[in-house]
Amino acid sequence: MCKDPVFLEKMARLDCPVAYPGPKEITEYVYKQAGANMQPAPKFGVRKYFMEGVKI
Repeated sequence: MCKDPVFLEKMARLDCPVAYPGPKEITEYVYKQAGANMQPAPKFGVRKYFMEGVKI
């Protein structure tokens, strides 16, 4: 889909560039968001899970 010229043209007309982060960037983003989402979790009674052996 991201290489489809029709899609890319439509996105360009909407001034919405198509860009994707690389594997390292998306991994950092996901873990950062997970950490931020875990802070309010106890207020809502959500159990906190720890991921062992994951290094960024």
